[in-house]
Formats: sequence, C-alpha cells, structure tokens
Amino acid sequence: ASGFILVDLLWVPLQAFAGPMPRPMQAAAICGTLVWTANIPISFLSGFNHGATVELRPAFTARNYLRSWFALDLLALIADSAVFCAIVGALPASVATGDIVAKFTLVRFVRALRLVFAGSSLSHLWELIRSERWVILLRLLQRVSLILILSHF
Repeated sequence: ASGFILVDLLWVPLQAFAGPMPRPMQAAAICGTLVWTANIPISFLSGFNHGATVELRPAFTARNYLRSWFALDLLALIADSAVFCAIVGALPASVATGDIVAKFTLVRFVRALRLVFAGSSLSHLWELIRSERWVILLRLLQRVSLILILSHF
C-alpha cells in the first residue's frame, strides 16, 4: 500500500498538465484499486497501538478503524473506482476526461496525507536511529516533502 501512496504522490500533481494517462500508470491505477479494495477489510482485522499495549480484539479494532481512517479510505476507494471505470471505458468520454474524475483523483491525493498524520509512529522511528545526522536528514526530507505536496495545490 505504501508503494501506491508514493505513486499517488508522484502522479496526481502531474495530472494538472492534462493529457492521456500512459499505459504503465493505467496498470498502476488498476493494481492500486485492487490493493485499496483489499485494504479496507484487512484494516478491520489489523491491530493498533493503544497506549503501551497492542489491541487485537476484532470489535475494538473495527471500532478504531471506523473512527479513524475508514471514511477517507471509503472515499478514496470510490475515487479509485471512478478512475478505474474511466480507464476501462465504462464511463462516457465526456465524464472520463471531465472534472469529476479530476476531483476524484484529488481525493486519492488526500489519502497520501496519511503519511503526514503518521507523526506519532514516525517519532518512534527517530528513536531507533542512532545517528543524529540521519535523523536531521530524514526530518528535513519529511518537511521538504510536505512543502512539495502542499505547493501543488
């Protein structure tokens, strides 16, 4: 799933320069739709950190997912489905090239902002890195990435 987030981070800003989607990007979009479709049921079963413990009980895991990322994932899945339908030709040409698919693509980009909100899990990563130089470099890279993401809109 992280690879498809990176694809969205790279491809969505490039779609501002309207043009046909290249075949490799069409294949990546179709694979991404399949991955994100599978991600929703998997997320209902994936544990999460709750304080100092890992919560694995299905009811609590489902409740946590419904309260956190479910709405964004569902909206992004609808966006992926619209892009998928545009690729396979299930949408009329006027819709496939119009504003609707472009707005759905923007929703896919919002999903990538999940990386920005992963700050608490990134703070644990900083503690594992022993070199101060690498910590500074990675934090700088994180901030530059955020600036690049925000400057596209």
